[in-house]
Amino acid sequence: MNLKRREAGPEGLRILMSIRPEWTEKIFAWEKVIEVRRTAPHIENERQFPMKVYVYETKGTKAKPGAGAVIGEFTCPWVHRTNVERLRRDPLHYDLFLKDCGMSKDEFEAYVGERDFAAWDIVSRRHYAEPEPLAAFNLKRAPQSWMKLRPWG
Repeated sequence: MNLKRREAGPEGLRILMSIRPEWTEKIFAWEKVIEVRRTAPHIENERQFPMKVYVYETKGTKAKPGAGAVIGEFTCPWVHRTNVERLRRDPLHYDLFLKDCGMSKDEFEAYVGERDFAAWDIVSRRHYAEPEPLAAFNLKRAPQSWMKLRPWG
């Protein structure tokens, strides 16, 4: 299936993603343009892109507290599926990939191991002036990683 990038449209998927405070900080500071996850939605057709990803910042820890609410959103025009073995074949590309992820090599490899993973592109982002509670999305709890949201309406 040849999935091409599209301009933002009403058909794109809506995703709620739980992200720890140390990573949300990097996303909204433009220091992180790839979000690495072990999984991604099954893509049925190109109309599911771009995805709008709502960022739920976890409550964090005492050392690094978080909002425990939706603090912003980003647009994801594409998700790349790959693995560490493929990245290692091109060390320069691997280094650039790690920089775009905002992760050290040790952090990255400890997280993904030798499994396939999904690299979610982040091309635009908007940090909300006031965090939105999960209730605004008709939810009682946040997903462990991410979840599809129902279409508006």
